[in-house]
Amino acid sequence: MRARELAIDAALAAGEHSRVAGELDALVAEHPLREHLHAQRMLALYRSGRQAEALEVYRHAHRTLVEQVGIEPGPELRQMHEAILRQDPELDAPATRLALPSPRARRALVLGAIAVALAGVVAFALTRLLAPGSLARIDADWVGLIDSGDGRITTQYEVGHAPVAIAAGAGSVWVANTRDGTVSRLDGQREPVTTIDVGGEPTAMAFGARSLWVADGEGRRLVQVNPRTNRVVDERPVGNAPRGVVATDDAVWVASAVDGRVDRVDLARAGDVHPIPVPAGPAAVAAGFGSVWVAGEEAGAVVRLEPRSGTPVRTVAVGNGPAALAAGEGGVWVANREDGTVSRIDPTTTKVTETIPVGGAPSALAAGDGAVWVAVEVRRALNLAIDRSRVVEMVGGAVFAASSCQIIPPGLAGYVPTCPYTRSPRSGVWTGADLARARRLVTASGTRGMRVDVRGIDIPLAPVVRYAARMLRELGYRARARLMPDINGHFEFVNDSRNHAQIGFYGWIADYLTPSSFIEWPFTCRRLVPRSSTNLNASQFCDAKVDRAFDRAYAAGPGGDWTAVEREILRSAPAVPLISRRAILLVSDRVGNVEQHGQLGPLLDQFWVH
Repeated sequence: MRARELAIDAALAAGEHSRVAGELDALVAEHPLREHLHAQRMLALYRSGRQAEALEVYRHAHRTLVEQVGIEPGPELRQMHEAILRQDPELDAPATRLALPSPRARRALVLGAIAVALAGVVAFALTRLLAPGSLARIDADWVGLIDSGDGRITTQYEVGHAPVAIAAGAGSVWVANTRDGTVSRLDGQREPVTTIDVGGEPTAMAFGARSLWVADGEGRRLVQVNPRTNRVVDERPVGNAPRGVVATDDAVWVASAVDGRVDRVDLARAGDVHPIPVPAGPAAVAAGFGSVWVAGEEAGAVVRLEPRSGTPVRTVAVGNGPAALAAGEGGVWVANREDGTVSRIDPTTTKVTETIPVGGAPSALAAGDGAVWVAVEVRRALNLAIDRSRVVEMVGGAVFAASSCQIIPPGLAGYVPTCPYTRSPRSGVWTGADLARARRLVTASGTRGMRVDVRGIDIPLAPVVRYAARMLRELGYRARARLMPDINGHFEFVNDSRNHAQIGFYGWIADYLTPSSFIEWPFTCRRLVPRSSTNLNASQFCDAKVDRAFDRAYAAGPGGDWTAVEREILRSAPAVPLISRRAILLVSDRVGNVEQHGQLGPLLDQFWVH
């Protein structure tokens, strides 16, 4: 693609604008987010005497960039637009080549918004702008460039500690480093990485009105950064623990779930802050289709606001726990964390037209480049944060239980020791909780401050349930333990998909000595019954990829690859495995050669008696 752009630059410099106009039409349709192509097309049309069409190309590019990735056109497109409006003579001279800066990484936001903070790593998409080659991984506290065409990691840059959010604007990519109180600016045209001290705990960012806007989750501030000087030039007080920021033409909008409001910072009136009550716990905010959209997490609804006044226009019910929004690709997309679904709102009718099961607990979205991207982070964070050794002690110690990170228990086909959610995942066993990594994932998810109920049986699990609630509070949630005295009542509640239980303790005992007994009921789509008391898939996890792997393993009989099925489930983390129970067998001193199977129990045919 870069070679084609250079060839078109050469053709335009040689005065061959008529020859390349048709080719540019096709390329822009195929790559609508490449600003250099739009600029080339505008120049070709203008030189062909089609000024009105050239200006329409700019308006179309502006609309596409705002709706699909939430950014304004960069300097290249704006300068071309202004030059055409004033009919700059330089545009007419084929012999004098108009300098068209090389494309920068403005498309970064498409994938970056959903790839942040996985083990302190940020990734963003770049469409074939770099030389061939790839890296095996992105290191912690670095950002990586991912070629969205083939998924290769092409290069990486070191930024600050715990990068959690990305924005694009002014020809650069901006990375918020929550531990350092800094923002890293990536700009290949100058220094590769510039560090900007913004203070506090930057948790969310947006670019608009020729400035970078950074939400401080610790200091209740909205910070304005001037991209020309890379300095903080202003700040405004906003709500507690801001979780989302978006910029429109004349305002910046900041969502605070803790305060139950969205702050509209009026850029036309010296930054006046106008709080708009959204009592349902505004978890995310997005702009597009002439409106501002706010996800009310506690009410399971999205509120549509009029952008000039902030007046609520309409409220539309979506799924449970909407935690993220993205506007683009023909709709407003909502990640429903508790349901494991994504809803599409038609901006014309403000009605939900589609609900898509995605599994897990989707916590971030981005729409653009012909796709909607979804991320799941929170359940992985819970797996990392839980101290399994403490749970073992709470249920009686190592005599009665062993810590576990797996769905399939030891002794069954497909069991291969593994533990992806621990301090040393390569060891294959649980080695300790990783709270630092868990906190980074929670920060990236934007769910900190949310209310969470942890449900369990009073006896014998009360200490474990209370510990889990304390752990969640350490991660920043408003968590409480909900204990039920009746075991049947507990399981009836958490199984009933109408209740949308957030966290509930569960246990599995094999009816048959096959790994399918531990996977089919809790983790397959066929066992999920929506909005029903007959549901037995308590996690309400549904992933077509897991179902296909399950069907392949089941059809293969004894040689089925159950290890692969479990690996897919663990990747999405719909459950937090804690322990495998151990049985104690008391025998007389006259009994010898006592043998037990992990699942079958005592092997009586091996015993002998004096």
